[in-house]
Amino acid sequence: MKLIFSSVIVLIFLGLDFSSDGFTKQNEDLSFLIGLMNDYGGKPFLPNHPKEKNYITDFYSGQSESLEQFKLGILKVNLKMEDFEFIEGDGDSPITRVYSSKYSKLFNSYYKFKKSDDFYYDDEALDKEFLVKTGMLKKNKFKQKHQKKQFLKGCFIRNGVIINDQLYEFRFSNSSSKYKLTKLLCKDLHLEIVKTEVNKKTTPASMIIHFKPKEDVIDFKLMN
Repeated sequence: MKLIFSSVIVLIFLGLDFSSDGFTKQNEDLSFLIGLMNDYGGKPFLPNHPKEKNYITDFYSGQSESLEQFKLGILKVNLKMEDFEFIEGDGDSPITRVYSSKYSKLFNSYYKFKKSDDFYYDDEALDKEFLVKTGMLKKNKFKQKHQKKQFLKGCFIRNGVIINDQLYEFRFSNSSSKYKLTKLLCKDLHLEIVKTEVNKKTTPASMIIHFKPKEDVIDFKLMN
């Protein structure tokens, strides 16, 4: 079975509502950015760390398309690119981490954070431990149909796979928050879910949503 991964596709969702200035409303377009974000183990938040408190998300070395779409999404939502910092790590498979002291609270507003008494980040450079909170996505941030489409659009760019013309997939690793929200939004948009698979015995845990494409909701096109 041939798989066509989402890094080689452009997604165009129908029925987009653009404002007169050429930009979608901020909360609507943020839905697209949130869909593109890493949700492995939930969203980490270190409220007392001088640097990491401004962490937004990260992209692995094989996710260049997702990273590029994230940057384009920032411009479309009319946020200022100069207020974001993109830090590429070292090594053969560098991770690009995204920070913003100005917009981190805005992005964090899409998550409900909980703290764990035994979850701390040991910063050797500062010789100090910092509390880590874990964020789960809030469904009530995606009330409008357009917002739901935008989230799924971003999510598919990062987590989607085309199996064939009649079967597409969302694939997640250790990401119960994004998996649950994606499944709910697919149902809200009346996308037919063929089946779901959750395997918590693997490391990391895997979660897959198999669904049928629906032309009046999603149009997937290959890049030239």
